[in-house]
Amino acid sequence: MMRMLSWAKMGSTLCPLGLLVTGQTSVMIKKLHYKDENEVAVGEANEGDVDVPETEEHAPKLTWTWTPEAMTDTLQGKGRFRATILLDQKEATFDISDRLCADINNTMYNSWKNATLRVSTNGHATLAYVNKKLIGYQFSKQANGKQMVKGNDYSFVLEKPVSLNPGANTISLLSASVGLANYGEKYHLRPTGLAGGSVQLVNDAKNTIDLTSGNWFYKVI
Repeated sequence: MMRMLSWAKMGSTLCPLGLLVTGQTSVMIKKLHYKDENEVAVGEANEGDVDVPETEEHAPKLTWTWTPEAMTDTLQGKGRFRATILLDQKEATFDISDRLCADINNTMYNSWKNATLRVSTNGHATLAYVNKKLIGYQFSKQANGKQMVKGNDYSFVLEKPVSLNPGANTISLLSASVGLANYGEKYHLRPTGLAGGSVQLVNDAKNTIDLTSGNWFYKVI
């Protein structure tokens, strides 16, 4: 599964809906196809026309529009900027997007072929990839089935088993905020996303590699 961005087609214009999903998605577009008794197409913007109400007899057709998001330079251990800390999401994205992708490249030995990826985050949602493969995702404990959040504690720990290659491996973490408030007491002091958390690899012998202060590449998407 992949993270995709939904777009709505309005005439000749594509408008982003800003939805976070874990698979190919599409937008259902309603197109009116019938005409009123004066042979004026409903929905046409002719001056002086009066809107004709829809009826069950003249039910409009529905169509699907598919628009995948370009992901050519994502999940490849590359980014627009880098840091040796886990950045606060609201500061790194500067309110441009609610999604931030963090990549790190790490060289592993044979003894680390099977390990557990442990990500401690301040939410709201995290998707984890290893070598471009989705290994799991998790939402804040404050999130319900509709992905709405309540309260101020969005922290959780994502733990997933991973298979690592001898040599170079790329770990990608896609962090997303859902319904993040943009004001309030000490708003700027509350960490969002991976900031304040940690990223670790733990092998079968319980040895730990701490990637928290590694060389992270970031991209706002």
